[in-house]
Amino acid sequence: MRTDRQRWNTAWKRIGARGVTTKQNFVSCCRSCAMYDLPDGKLAWTFVGDGTINDRWSGIHFKRDGSAKFDVYVYHCEGAGPIVAEEMRAEGFEVDWDNTDDHAVLVKFGLGVITTRVNA
Repeated sequence: MRTDRQRWNTAWKRIGARGVTTKQNFVSCCRSCAMYDLPDGKLAWTFVGDGTINDRWSGIHFKRDGSAKFDVYVYHCEGAGPIVAEEMRAEGFEVDWDNTDDHAVLVKFGLGVITTRVNA
């Protein structure tokens, strides 16, 4: 049986293969600053905090056994959201997303989240 980490990495690689620039655990205080620091075009990324109050953005973290520590939001722009949702579902993850660029894609590992849902 494949671990959460293996399935996540497979999905993440396929997202990149579809023309989306991907960054995991990107250090930034907010979505706006991340978009300024990341290249233009289709983007998908997870945050880690920058040492400020915004440390609530969790990024993706795995335990030694390859299982995820908690659910994670994947932020996106320029039409990357549908690709993220499709590839995560293809790897068997439950996805919660309203199909808009206004909200991040929640990838559920069944563990709860410690991040904010708003993509702005």
